[in-house]
Amino acid sequence: MEKKKFTIDNNMLAANIAKEISLAIFDKITKNAERNKGDYLPSTFDLYNLAFACELFLKIILSENNIKVNRNHKLKTLFDSLNKPIKNTITEIYNSGPTINKNKPNFIEALAKSSNSFIRYRYIYENIDKFFANRKEDTEFLMYFVKALDDYLRITYVPYYAGAKRLFKKR
Repeated sequence: MEKKKFTIDNNMLAANIAKEISLAIFDKITKNAERNKGDYLPSTFDLYNLAFACELFLKIILSENNIKVNRNHKLKTLFDSLNKPIKNTITEIYNSGPTINKNKPNFIEALAKSSNSFIRYRYIYENIDKFFANRKEDTEFLMYFVKALDDYLRITYVPYYAGAKRLFKKR
């Protein structure tokens, strides 16, 4: 059986589904934070989807820039594989984006702390203590990071987003 190559064509649908779920989560978290004066505690599923969307977006950006996409779930490793101008642009988008708290997490520090989020929330049953220890930090970073990656892709890959938008028309 031939192994399928990671391409934007066979992953854009999955990335956009994860993105739509993630942006719905972003809205839910934001509304909960406003209602609860900044306290928001998302579910494991919410965090898993946020981390998954970030991973897929990073892999699409890598693939589109002809950078080898390794079998890896670590967000920091994937981000560090990008070339410097792309990293700078994503970081700038992240830093200039909206925030629900006065102090948005520092990008580099938060990326390092949340790098293994996909594995942490996918296998939550293996170490439940880590879930409770990192949930708030991961939430803040992942929701801003997925938004920055989504904005970067909208700016950079307009044709793909135009095609993907048809999949998510309001019914």
